[in-house]
Amino acid sequence: MPGWLKSCAIGCGVFTVVSIMLMIGCGVSFMRPFKDAVGVREELEAEYGTQEDYRPSIDGVIAPDRIEAFLGVREALRGECEVIGEIFGYFEKMEEMDETSSGGEKVSMVLGAARHVFQMPRAIGGYAGVRNTALLEQGMGLGEYTFIYVLSYYSMLQKDVIAEDLKINDENTSDRVRRTLREMLRHQLEDLRAAGSDPDFEITLRDEIIRLDENDNALPWQNGLPPATLASIEPFRTRIDTLWCAPASPFALSINRQGNKGFSITSD
Repeated sequence: MPGWLKSCAIGCGVFTVVSIMLMIGCGVSFMRPFKDAVGVREELEAEYGTQEDYRPSIDGVIAPDRIEAFLGVREALRGECEVIGEIFGYFEKMEEMDETSSGGEKVSMVLGAARHVFQMPRAIGGYAGVRNTALLEQGMGLGEYTFIYVLSYYSMLQKDVIAEDLKINDENTSDRVRRTLREMLRHQLEDLRAAGSDPDFEITLRDEIIRLDENDNALPWQNGLPPATLASIEPFRTRIDTLWCAPASPFALSINRQGNKGFSITSD
């Protein structure tokens, strides 16, 4: 969850190359996957609202069928994860080359790097497109998916917020996604207060929002999920963990937007 996100500065130096390529209009073949992803996301938002519109249940329970829908999306992304993993794995190999490598090996690696750089727009745009399409098929909005993703991977399973080999600065998560998550909890607290059904959880939820407001880098429930939420997710722990994709984590929850009359794409 990176500069997942600061307008295409998505957590890896190579993404800078990609964003430059996109901004200068490097070709329809590069732009098409991103544009397709944007189109499907707009369908999602028309049906389920924006990412920050999601309102978690007031009791903290996540119904089993919603987690199954989430897992359906994660399953659909397996292929994209493998492609992205292969691309980043190649650049890791390049970093491991040393002075003992022959000139031929270095030339071969550089040529291969160029090929992988040109594959990246299609891979990253394709990931967003498959994610958005799978969400439509599963009947799940991006907000609900984001909420379950963060609580499952970063709160319950304590995954690294961004894989260290993709990190280029000290900012781990995007401002936008953090704001989105805080807004979700505010929705939850607002609905809980209106219902007046659980004063104890109301206090817990209020304190969690205060903690997030006081720490820009914090994510919801990093110190432990509410019991009802943990009880909802725990039975699916193994399946959720199996579908974790570290290489794609920097942009797993990102949103692509068209700019410059459709001639550029930004991601955050």
